[in-house]
This record gives sequence, C-alpha cells and structure tokens, in this order.
Amino acid sequence: MKTKKKIRAKGKKSLSKYFYEYKPGEKVALVLDISEPKGKFSKRFHGKTGTIERKQGRAYVVKFLNGKVLKKIITTPEHLKPIKAKRK
Repeated sequence: MKTKKKIRAKGKKSLSKYFYEYKPGEKVALVLDISEPKGKFSKRFHGKTGTIERKQGRAYVVKFLNGKVLKKIITTPEHLKPIKAKRK
C-alpha cells in the first residue's frame, strides 16, 4: 500500500465522494484514502470487494469474504468506491 498520493491527486477532494448515498446490497470496493484518517480500516483489506449491509451514522457497514471468513468493517464513504455492474 502506498503512503503518499501522486502529485495530480493532491489538493481538494471531490465532494461527490462524500455525499454519494450507498444503498444496502450495493457492491463497493474498499479503497484506503490515506489523506483521510477517520474511518480507516486495516491496510490488508485494501482492494477487497464487499456489499453494503447498512448505514451507521455517517459511516457504512460493509461485509466481505476474507478467504473463507465473513468480515464486517465500519468505514466512511471516502474509503468506498461504487462498482458498476457489467452489461451483457
């Protein structure tokens, strides 16, 4: 995992990332944003894919499989990225 951003990724963050509303059952990717300390999860889960279980305050509960074990993480929307379904 990287510990700093690329030069073009620095600066203001897009507000759409903060205000995006996830629905329960929606697929998301866990992407660790190093510039945002709140809602961080362990770096071993970076890049995993999970589903939104519910909203808890400002954060979301995401469940995913880590090997054969079902894990749940509470994280803020800055660390989530929506996954779009492929069309046939």
